[in-house]
Amino acid sequence: MERRGSEGNGKILSALLFKIQFPGGGERQLDRNDALAAAYAWFQRGDHEASRNACHKVLELLPLDPEALRLMSMIYIVAGSAASAVDLLTDANKASRDGALANNVNLQMLLARALRETGDLGGALAVLQDCVKHHPQAADVHTQLGVTWHLFGDLANACGAYQLAVRLQPDSAPLRANLAAVLLQLGDAEQAATQARSAVTLAPTLGGALKVLGCALAQMGQAQEAEKFLQQAVATQPDPDSWYQLGVVRDELGLWDGALEAHREALKLDPRFGPALSESLFMARRLCQWAAEDTVDPTFEALLESGGKGLKPFSYLSQNDCPKSQQRCAQLWAGQIAQNAGLSGPVNRPAWRRPKGERLNIGFVSSGFHRHPTALLTAEFFETLDQQRIRPVAFSVGPDDGSELRQRIASAVDNFHHLQGQSFGHISQCITQEQIDILVDLRGYGGGAVTEVMVSRPAPLQVNWLAYPGTMGTAEFMDYIILDPFIATAEVLAHTDEAPVILPASYQPTDTTRAFSHLKPTRSSAKLPEQGVVFASFNNSYKFSPRVFATWMDILKQVPGSVLWLLAGKAGTSTDANLRRHAVDHGVDPNRLVMMPKLPHLQYLAHLSLADLFLDTSPYNAHTTASDALWAGCPVLSWAGRSFASRVAGSLLHSAGLADLVVSDLDQYRQLAVNLATDQSQLKTMKGRVRDARNSALFRTDQFCRDMESGFIRMAEKARAGQPPGTIDLRQSH
Repeated sequence: MERRGSEGNGKILSALLFKIQFPGGGERQLDRNDALAAAYAWFQRGDHEASRNACHKVLELLPLDPEALRLMSMIYIVAGSAASAVDLLTDANKASRDGALANNVNLQMLLARALRETGDLGGALAVLQDCVKHHPQAADVHTQLGVTWHLFGDLANACGAYQLAVRLQPDSAPLRANLAAVLLQLGDAEQAATQARSAVTLAPTLGGALKVLGCALAQMGQAQEAEKFLQQAVATQPDPDSWYQLGVVRDELGLWDGALEAHREALKLDPRFGPALSESLFMARRLCQWAAEDTVDPTFEALLESGGKGLKPFSYLSQNDCPKSQQRCAQLWAGQIAQNAGLSGPVNRPAWRRPKGERLNIGFVSSGFHRHPTALLTAEFFETLDQQRIRPVAFSVGPDDGSELRQRIASAVDNFHHLQGQSFGHISQCITQEQIDILVDLRGYGGGAVTEVMVSRPAPLQVNWLAYPGTMGTAEFMDYIILDPFIATAEVLAHTDEAPVILPASYQPTDTTRAFSHLKPTRSSAKLPEQGVVFASFNNSYKFSPRVFATWMDILKQVPGSVLWLLAGKAGTSTDANLRRHAVDHGVDPNRLVMMPKLPHLQYLAHLSLADLFLDTSPYNAHTTASDALWAGCPVLSWAGRSFASRVAGSLLHSAGLADLVVSDLDQYRQLAVNLATDQSQLKTMKGRVRDARNSALFRTDQFCRDMESGFIRMAEKARAGQPPGTIDLRQSH
């Protein structure tokens, strides 16, 4: 133990003896150094009582001894008595005449740590900021300042503190890992990867650095390399989040069974870890690994009730049909995103500046401006907007695949920004520079979301539209949600945080420029039987539920010779085998399930014309897929539930003049499917009505654009008048 003080003081300390009680009995007279050495050894072994007693003996005679104060404070903190450590160090500072304790770096950092543990982040910041003034070259002080700013929610200052610490101590792998983690949270994946790589080079088995590197690479679109580092992370320092992140990357790679395995490994370590619980339930749906009963997960519901963290709203949509529960999940997620983005209170909304009469700058943020359902639905919408009324600007945060769809959107808007991989701050700055009046989030809480950008409030008004079928659970950073009469039930509206804009027809646009009549697939080429009714459901498999699948099997039994046509599961996964196993469990020949491989879009549309009846899913309906089926002339039978997600296909059918294809329970669903399939005349008439629906409100893109433009203008009028966001019902203008 190092001696403190001048040579004279050292002689005095050497002369002092302390009666120290040893564990197991017996006392010994020890000098100050030996007493503290024994106390430290007991602390290391976990015998905090013996260590505390020894420190207490020293402090009785030497109340300002820095080593005894340091060790006693550590004992208090580790034992969960941080307040006692604060009292001890505060009293010692007051008693110090020459300020020696106030200038002791180790003690000040301990005081800051103790203050953090008691929840006094402001006090901890004040101590560390004062310490930095006296010790600007102390890397540890900047590190602790970074930790405290991070906890305080100020990511920019946390990042700055960590950067200073790294400059002072560039060979510290943990420091670089901390900096990388904050950079990743700020959305700067490239710089996060650079710092994390340096950390891994310095410390190849540092689990935190391996995890951050894997996550950063995944955000940069380098999923295969990301998986390699995340596998190393769970091998060297397994924790629930590392396993969860590995599952996310495997999902991105299409390794669904491996993803489910990773999420379940996370849950072995922490059964209540929200992100892994959400994704394990979602992935089990994707793989169709479900039991016969369709019940909500009790752990998820308990966490939702208690306000648990990490429960992902998008994963929940296919699990539950209750608008109130879905709103609760979204509200928790919105609060968590705001907190993670460094926002502890309300964000100031930019003032409305656009004068009346000027066209509005409308920004559209999406990760789907490529070969993606969002682009399929919106390409013609962007081409048809009246740019005398609005100036559309696109902010793409997804990949550039060079597709015709992407080029159509880029050509249609006034300005197109490619921002994939950019930090949230940079994206927000870009939106601000474009002087966007109304910012439309086309992703919500789906994959590829950049909700952190919406949290930062780069536009006076912000709108939730199209890709996420539900409330985002906040009026802090989302003002409006686009709905339609069929979706905007009293129950949905009661559990929606944003103000509703109710369009006269369906909220969902489509692309009526798609032509595929020159393609002539046959039943034989599609590997369908030449005779018999073809039921189809080309939904993503995560939308399948045990109850609906059981109903499909009942329908097949009642319609001899019929088949169910499904999209083939991801190659290398167990999805198709699981579906066939479920068919056998229901007494149906598994060969009556016909799997169609993924096809280019126009070929896929042409194949839809071979189907006799599209069977919808619930509680998460077909959305883009239902629109595709109707455009291809295939009737869609939908069971409408209570939630937004469960009423989308019904919305499309009502706008198409086909409301009689929307039922309210599974018995009606089963009976109508069987009736249509066994009455060829009725089925033929229905197909004719679907073909005629091409002239319905559902496919009038020009009118849809005028309605959306009117909605934007009404939002602007309210904002210009100083009114808060409120209901805008556009049915009244028709």
